Amino acid sequence: MMKDVLLTWALFVGIFTLHAGFVFETVETADKLKDKDLTFAVTFDRGTVNADYAKGDPLSTTMREVSLLLRGTIGFDGKPGFQPQPGEDLTFDAVGNANPHQGTAILWICTKGYNPNDGEKRGNIALLHLVFQQGERQIDMRFYECEALYFDWRSSVPPLGGAGIGRVSCDRKGIGKDEWHQVALTWSPKELAIYLNGELKETRALPVKVSKTADLVPESGKSFIGVKKRFYEDTHKYDVALDDVKIYSRPLTMIEIRNQFLRLVKSGGNAVIQDYGVTVNGVDRGPAEKEYDMIEAELDFSALPEKEAQLLKEGKLELAYELQFPSGKTIQGKWLCGKKLDTHFLSGITEPGNYTLTTWLDGKPKIATPFLRPDLSFVNNGLGDEDEVPPLWKDYKVEGRTVTLWNRVYQFGKGPYPESITVSGQQLLDTPPIITVDGKPVTDWQAGKTEELRSRVTFTGTGKGNGFTLSYRTKVEYDGLISTDFVFHDKPVIAKLTLSWQVAKPYREFLMVPTVQENSTGKFSYLYPGFGASNHSVGAPPICKQLWLVSAKKGGFCYNMPHDANWIYDPNQPVFFADKNTGECSVAMVNREVTIPEGASYSSMFIATPVRPLMKDWRGLRFGDVSRGDAKRYFGGGGLTGTTGVWVFEPHPTDFAAQMKNAQPKTLMVYGGADALTEENALAIYFKKYRMKPRGSQYRMPYHRPNPDGTHTIIHYNSVPVCNNTSHNDFTIHGITQMLSHPAASPIWCIGYDLCGSSGCSNHLHGCGFYDKFGREISTLSVVSKRDLVRRSVVVAHRYGVLVYCHAQRDFYPPLHGMADVWQPGEDISNMALLNPYCMMDDISDARYRSEYNSYTLGVAVNLSPSICQMNHAFFKPDAYPYTVASLAMVQLYDLEYNRNYLAGKPTIRLWDILEHYGIWKNDTERHVFYEQQEILSSDPEVGVTYYKNSDGRYLIFLANRSVRSKNVTIDMTKLTKNSFEAFEEYYENPVQVTEGKFTVKMQARNFQVIAFPRKYFYPHEDSMNTPWGVWTPAKCDSEFTTMTKGIDGTSCLAQVLKTTGGGCFLKSFPIIPGKTYLLQIMAKHSSPGNTLALSFTGRIGEKQQGGLHRKTEEKAGEDWQKLSLQFKIPTEGKWGECDNLLVLLSGKGKDALILFDDFKMEEME
Repeated sequence: MMKDVLLTWALFVGIFTLHAGFVFETVETADKLKDKDLTFAVTFDRGTVNADYAKGDPLSTTMREVSLLLRGTIGFDGKPGFQPQPGEDLTFDAVGNANPHQGTAILWICTKGYNPNDGEKRGNIALLHLVFQQGERQIDMRFYECEALYFDWRSSVPPLGGAGIGRVSCDRKGIGKDEWHQVALTWSPKELAIYLNGELKETRALPVKVSKTADLVPESGKSFIGVKKRFYEDTHKYDVALDDVKIYSRPLTMIEIRNQFLRLVKSGGNAVIQDYGVTVNGVDRGPAEKEYDMIEAELDFSALPEKEAQLLKEGKLELAYELQFPSGKTIQGKWLCGKKLDTHFLSGITEPGNYTLTTWLDGKPKIATPFLRPDLSFVNNGLGDEDEVPPLWKDYKVEGRTVTLWNRVYQFGKGPYPESITVSGQQLLDTPPIITVDGKPVTDWQAGKTEELRSRVTFTGTGKGNGFTLSYRTKVEYDGLISTDFVFHDKPVIAKLTLSWQVAKPYREFLMVPTVQENSTGKFSYLYPGFGASNHSVGAPPICKQLWLVSAKKGGFCYNMPHDANWIYDPNQPVFFADKNTGECSVAMVNREVTIPEGASYSSMFIATPVRPLMKDWRGLRFGDVSRGDAKRYFGGGGLTGTTGVWVFEPHPTDFAAQMKNAQPKTLMVYGGADALTEENALAIYFKKYRMKPRGSQYRMPYHRPNPDGTHTIIHYNSVPVCNNTSHNDFTIHGITQMLSHPAASPIWCIGYDLCGSSGCSNHLHGCGFYDKFGREISTLSVVSKRDLVRRSVVVAHRYGVLVYCHAQRDFYPPLHGMADVWQPGEDISNMALLNPYCMMDDISDARYRSEYNSYTLGVAVNLSPSICQMNHAFFKPDAYPYTVASLAMVQLYDLEYNRNYLAGKPTIRLWDILEHYGIWKNDTERHVFYEQQEILSSDPEVGVTYYKNSDGRYLIFLANRSVRSKNVTIDMTKLTKNSFEAFEEYYENPVQVTEGKFTVKMQARNFQVIAFPRKYFYPHEDSMNTPWGVWTPAKCDSEFTTMTKGIDGTSCLAQVLKTTGGGCFLKSFPIIPGKTYLLQIMAKHSSPGNTLALSFTGRIGEKQQGGLHRKTEEKAGEDWQKLSLQFKIPTEGKWGECDNLLVLLSGKGKDALILFDDFKMEEME
């Protein structure tokens, strides 16, 4: 036995071969583009698919609007990479960008979903495609994987096959799954060459016929560069990512290619060569897993020497092992191996801690693989999964086969689907769901037993058809979700199986699949959501994962499917059908003659919407208003989480309390991720293989790791996609419970999830991937497993008075998101804004505003994020304010609730101040949206009118000019009033003369006005300190800022708790007009008389403070409450003349003391 032991480390587990262990340099994008003779480069570093450098057109011809930041793939250097979604083809015009006669292409490849040496036959996987065409002549170069890597050259000149093809190839021995590697391809009038990681693998001469196309001049529009553009039978089925695709005008030399690769290698070039690789995986089989005490040893024998390889082939290779436990205990044994990729299991792994699995072949060095088995005490905790009905759905009850829900009643007969559904007492369906076999409805139903729990009921029964019987189980949950499985018996031969229903006319205003659908006919059909359908490629059909006919303020009926098990259909033909005109919908699960196997089951889900009342006080959140301490805001999205990791709710032992210290109660929305962790998390590594969701998105995430001195070290980690059909949901809910029960948790208003859409998972290891009765491989959509996460989160969070939000771009699914409190769409706007920053006004349809962004359509409070500035921070600057103003014009015209995270602050906050001042967000305010109201009319159809009437009888009229031109428009209010009076435009501060109920205004292009009558003056402004102000603290300040009921009359007041360092202040902004005089007053009290109390302000333009524009008054504290006053006339000259608001500061000095502030008053003096 050899004494040498090779110790392998790769995040505790890993495969180490010749190429394993490379660490690559991170190069600035600008430096990547300095290469000599570069003609084209798309690095994906900026999260866009358009070229960073191009001699020709840099914009993709098919995907120029696609943002990679919305999906996430991490490239070889830690920056974004590219992995196409089903149906996507990334192409560019080749003219000017590539030379058909000579050149070099260099690109990085990562086989994320498989080991390229596992011997599986996956067919052709397209990587790069270069086509140059002039008239009928063509040069076609294709780089692809078909077990090995191949680079082919073809032309349209005969001969077309055999000797007419140029080809070089190489294998990837030693390169494993999820490992980035670089390939260089060169072509010249004489030969082709292929390089792998800087090493020449093969050179081969081109066919003689190359001379026949030597004069070909490529034509634009016919010649293209295809990056992962599908060819042959490729469908993007397999997880392959690309990064940094570069093309040069000439063939680079061998040394150039070698050197450019080595310059990118930071470390790892001297990795030890091993005869085999070892990976240790924790076993999580999802719902089937009970003990969680098993590990899998995954062995890669693809690099074995010849002698051992022969033993493996014969099934006689013995591998000895020893497992050392954290306690020091060891177990030994031998495994008999006969596969290149082999697996063996060990059980009894119950101790948390560090283990080492040592393995060896006879006469070979030992290989030691350390791994960490995390604490798994959270597993099967049942939190939020108790058999109880939450208070929000307290109306739930079952009487026979009638299920009463919040705002709805389901009446079941003997069959699997309800015969009647009412919403607010009105019939939702003209025809209930019907199973039809070969055109005949199954009607001979017999009800079976009913299984009732407190939170759900299951109806069973049987039905008969022509030569078959059906059995069914239908589960109805307290929110109204109907989940049905019906099973065929007697092996009938059928040609068509359809599930159909018809929605009543009042409930079919919109079709959402989940994105809202629009066409001129009202008739729609869709493919099953698999390879070949995408929302992102130009001209591709939308992905359909549900059929939801719905109307705003009324309700709707939604169908979803968890998978397509036992469906028999042509994937290129539609299976989903909907007609908005008639309300008829259908799903064709079988559309050709077939024998249905015994026990073949078909699954469906239905739900009537809305499923819950809108949350209280969902308007006026002022989300993202940094000037207000009581405004809602994100917490943790930038990596400063206060928790033990990214997308982890478990509070850090010290940092959580530190981060919560000065946040005001119920203001923070804690950022989480529904289906991902990062590599700093031991669970993510331990269960990576078993929890992995193939094709799952990946991101590069920052984490502010707390240091003992209270500072943070920022570290970036790659994310790890996780399927929710595992113990991940238990882990997440456990963390939420820990966070919300923490003594410092009072600032938390909402918790929730990014990455909360419904995507497919084909991982067989935890049950999402499986084979149906026909032997078809099935993937499961995550709508059910993520629903489980959201449902449990809502139950747990509501116990603590905390809300739950979800975010999944445009994809709202009622079964998944309908129970949440807040829905946040709009991030997809960020990429649209790069092409047109006026996209909110120009490119988003009326139907989208009224459906996807409308709380009354979705049934959940929508907080829209118009992400105009997200991808280009220059749009935050004053000269780009018109982009935000145009966006505000649209969202307010549609009376939507929105946040300002990626809108310019000044115009957004100014509009919010006006709306709040007039009480527009109060529940008793009347709201009359432009597409519904007829009382106030515009003389120009491009100028929309939405108006409000508050409880004081004041009107606020919002005008939005959607034209690219200014407009002189007359507004007719004669249905409300025929009087003459002076109104006031509040945003731009101009009087408006109303004559006999009409007025005329000039509207600037893409702009809005806010006209009020009777006018409500902002000053005098009085604040009794019932809501908190904002807070500023210097570095290492231990002062605390809160509210207390210690005010002058025993009511609420602001409280500054000074500790050892002192410092910090309360702050709040107030509008001003240069030339006016303002008087500020505050009552203050200090627990340590003799210390200083201060009232001050600084002039600002929007959110930008102006240097030197500061005024302050200070007084020494006495024994009791005292008044501080500060009066100042705002100059009209210099920087003061540009200011539009004052940032008022309240502070005091001292240590170990308490300062109280109450009854603030600010007046505009005559």
